[in-house]
Amino acid sequence: MLAKQASSSCFTGPEPSVGIGVSTVISAHELCVNRIDCDISSLEAKLFLQELDRSRARFALNLPRKDLRILVGILTSHADFNRHLHSVCPLCQEEEDTTAHFIAQCSALMLLRKNILGDYILSLDTLSNIHWFLLLKFAKASKRFY
Repeated sequence: MLAKQASSSCFTGPEPSVGIGVSTVISAHELCVNRIDCDISSLEAKLFLQELDRSRARFALNLPRKDLRILVGILTSHADFNRHLHSVCPLCQEEEDTTAHFIAQCSALMLLRKNILGDYILSLDTLSNIHWFLLLKFAKASKRFY
């Protein structure tokens, strides 16, 4: 009876409201990491999602919807990079427009990367060590996401 009342009432509390708990996110993450196919975007997702981290899950669940969309797009390699329209990075015109290239190697973002992530070029092996707060800060500062 109590659950029925709660489900029919409007949510009251801090925004955004995500109707799932941290344990659900972590369970979904475990399934995702263990079942990722071997296409390009899945391989890139594995660069960012190598281990479980409850503090990162809590951080993500407390983000505004727009920021959460950007972060999830980066972590899963489903960000708005428009590979289907142009395969070359529109910023540097040098390499394929992928999440890994954007975060770690795009020459047009070297100074921004140095200021926020600590180095001009990042090794792909280190991407999973970057806190999601910094990934989001870098993505928003690049002005590539609206």
